Amino acid sequence: MAVKRSKKLRTEPGNSVCAADILIKTTSNKSVQNKKSKRFENYQDNFNDIESSRQDCEINILEEVTTERDIEENELVLDDKIGFFLKNTPEHIETTQKIEHEDQSEKENLEPDPIPFGISDIEYFTGNIDNLNEGDWLIAKFATKKSVNHFVGRILFIRNNIPTIEFLRKVKNTANSKRLTFTYPHVKDIYEMLHVDDDVLVLPQPIITRRGQVMFEDDFSSYNIQ
Repeated sequence: MAVKRSKKLRTEPGNSVCAADILIKTTSNKSVQNKKSKRFENYQDNFNDIESSRQDCEINILEEVTTERDIEENELVLDDKIGFFLKNTPEHIETTQKIEHEDQSEKENLEPDPIPFGISDIEYFTGNIDNLNEGDWLIAKFATKKSVNHFVGRILFIRNNIPTIEFLRKVKNTANSKRLTFTYPHVKDIYEMLHVDDDVLVLPQPIITRRGQVMFEDDFSSYNIQ
């Protein structure tokens, strides 16, 4: 059986122990406990203050982030409104309409690019290779299953008796059929012509304008020029 240790009281030699000594000891112990409790309460208060400060800091950060986002969104909305306003000013509308009108006029003056011929669509190309030289201008006949079309082109080079030709397109609404104007398409139309015979018409050197248009003073009425 464990023996319970008794508490020791400090007394002067020759003095007896009385109830007052025990009361003093008990009061001393309570005082110590009260100090510890008070210290814990102070610690708890400090902790609560720190936690509250941290939460306030987080709230402030979130408010700042939200404010920055609001500013960015407002700036984007403002830019859109300014852009819409500028696009709808009378000066801008007039300029836009003028550009669209010029583009439409240019498109109307040019023949639309036909669907490119595939090798399987071309039945024959007529001409005589002995009469052709690099740099010559000529009329080439392309016959498909549905139609026969003629194109004006320039020989870029001849290799192994095969001419490589870059073709032009006729400008629309040319008043005089004896003086047709041609221009290069946006997408280059270059072909190697594999078959030639005597039906190719070699043209004289054309007149080339400053805008790069090519003009011939020849009678093209017998050809379905494209």
